[in-house]
Amino acid sequence: GAGTVKLWDFEHSQETGILPSVNERITDLVFSPNGKMAVGSDSYWGINVWTLDGEKPKTLKTPSEQNFSVAISPDKRTLAIAKECELDDPYCSIPLMDIANGKIIRSLKDENSQTNTEREGLSKIVSVAFNNDGSILATSGSQDVVGDQKVDGETVDVFFNTIKLWDVIPRK
Repeated sequence: GAGTVKLWDFEHSQETGILPSVNERITDLVFSPNGKMAVGSDSYWGINVWTLDGEKPKTLKTPSEQNFSVAISPDKRTLAIAKECELDDPYCSIPLMDIANGKIIRSLKDENSQTNTEREGLSKIVSVAFNNDGSILATSGSQDVVGDQKVDGETVDVFFNTIKLWDVIPRK
């Protein structure tokens, strides 16, 4: 069934509105720079887009079942998606999507990095963020368990985390 996203006035601790959701599992929610649009990622192949003027929400289909985080470019046209990486995506690409039509504009991938074949490389991009002019995208990702380690007598999984900066708008 469908869920809801609640909007709050923190100063007065009051609910100010509800955004109807197509899915119950919203994993991240961000507002556009002008505050007139909200975008939420969900864990069922989708991105929910709401305009805060009461229009019906739009759902965009994504290339991955698990979407962890989204970022809206400052010009409000492009969406970056942090996602679970599939085995057929050997470089754990980061899709950049046109918010208006849901089409992938391009995918950022680091062909110099270790590939994702048999989960040797990155297994998920967990966070994305544009800089203030939209020319750079920061991503953080993690690799599946790369080993284990004893901590206070307990065995814990060890993960490898990576932060990368991407030129979204090529520099001249």
